[in-house]
Amino acid sequence: MKFNLEKEQQRVRFVLEKRKLPPMRAAVGFALDVSGSTRDLYRQGIIQRAVEQIMPVGLQFDDNGSLDGWTFSEGEDMIAELAQATRENYQNFVQREILGSGVPKWSGTDYAPVIKLMLKKYGFYGNGAPAKRGGFLKRLLGGDSATGQSGNLRAQSGSGEAVINYFVTDGQNDDQDETYHLLRECQSAKVNMYFLFMGVGDPSRFGFLTKIAEDFGNVGFLSIAELEKFVDSDDIYEKLLPEELTGWLRQKQG
Repeated sequence: MKFNLEKEQQRVRFVLEKRKLPPMRAAVGFALDVSGSTRDLYRQGIIQRAVEQIMPVGLQFDDNGSLDGWTFSEGEDMIAELAQATRENYQNFVQREILGSGVPKWSGTDYAPVIKLMLKKYGFYGNGAPAKRGGFLKRLLGGDSATGQSGNLRAQSGSGEAVINYFVTDGQNDDQDETYHLLRECQSAKVNMYFLFMGVGDPSRFGFLTKIAEDFGNVGFLSIAELEKFVDSDDIYEKLLPEELTGWLRQKQG
């Protein structure tokens, strides 16, 4: 079935009305795991279809009609900030911006470095001075990734809007302690950002994702055995906009 963006936006609006969420603005982005174990998901076009399904959610909330995107793998040097996805360029986005580009990929899996970069992008860091030692990206992010120090987090984004990030991964990151510490800091600072982790594949790989979703109120988790079936499901937007997320948004609006 050909993807129809306008029709999908109608489906998103139906879910939001069902959830009784009044119209509001929020920034929407996605972070895509490009570790070696995800290679087949990209080559089969399944990640492209996942991006397509996230698009109408972003267009419903984001007033500039664009979604921010990142890819991540192992460490700070394996992160790439992508061109924004828009209604004009979302078709063939993955082939053009990831597979057909110089984006670093097919290594291990770390979450904390890309989370830090997203927090920086949306203005959640205060005026704390960046670390003076380390590489360019470490200085950009602020703090020392080796110790888990993440600078002075603040509750509001630079725009004042809430932020929703869809985090697509097949799990088993190698930096669980650092990621947990960073998300705990986000909760302590009441950071106005919600992370919905979408775990693709074997559920036995998602113990850590289950734990962070249970422990932190701004973290959700979807276990997706087969991403291809998920993106074709009739209730996909019920899953991409779960009650916990819409309740969190309602609280932020109030």
